[in-house]
Formats: sequence, structure tokens, C-alpha cells
Amino acid sequence: MADSVKEFLEQTQSCEEVLDCFHGLNGLDKEVYGTVANTDRPLTAEEIGEQVDRDRSTAYRSAQRLSDAGFVTRQQQTGSDGGYRYVYSQSDTDTVADEMQEMVNDWQQEMTKLIESFRQEY
Repeated sequence: MADSVKEFLEQTQSCEEVLDCFHGLNGLDKEVYGTVANTDRPLTAEEIGEQVDRDRSTAYRSAQRLSDAGFVTRQQQTGSDGGYRYVYSQSDTDTVADEMQEMVNDWQQEMTKLIESFRQEY
């Protein structure tokens, strides 16, 4: 990660770096997101763990971070035994992208105010 905004803007960015920049997601989170996004059905934490070679609890924590960030949707499913489990599926990509764009717009407005304050003070 760059030490300054200038350095960040001079670097070539990838989708994964954007996920890290916006939401502080780690490497495992990005791997879990890729797994969920490239699957045609919702996955349990156990299934995710098998795909990314991690235990169920580690996969669950990562999927939960992704859910909190809005990248995946968590749904409760009732099992045949009457119990339940959670499954994770990819959130709508356009909605996620729109939310990130809104973050950028808000950040830009704040930076514009700070720059104007700098201009007036100095």
C-alpha cells in the first residue's frame, strides 16, 4: 500500500487493491470473495473453507467480514433435521460498485473542503 495519496494514484491498481483500500479486506477475504463470486449457488462456511483450504471457523469469519462490507449476502437455510445453517452468495455487483463510488464522492467532497481550508489559511 502506498504511503501517500500521490503514490497511490501513481500506481497501477487492481480490483483486489480496491477491495483492500475501501474495506481493509485481507488476502483470505479476497480469496473467499472470489470463491463465492465464481460459484453458481450459495455456499456454507464449510464449503468455502474446503475451497480455500481453511477450517470452517476461519472461512466463517472471512465470509462474515465480506457480509459486513456488503460484498456477500448471508441467508439462513433450514435443514432437513430442523436445524439451520448460513449460506453465502455474491451481492449485486452494481450495488456494491455504486456504494464504493458514493464513498469516493464523499471522500472527494471532504478533501475539497480541506484543500479550500488550506487555501484560505495559507
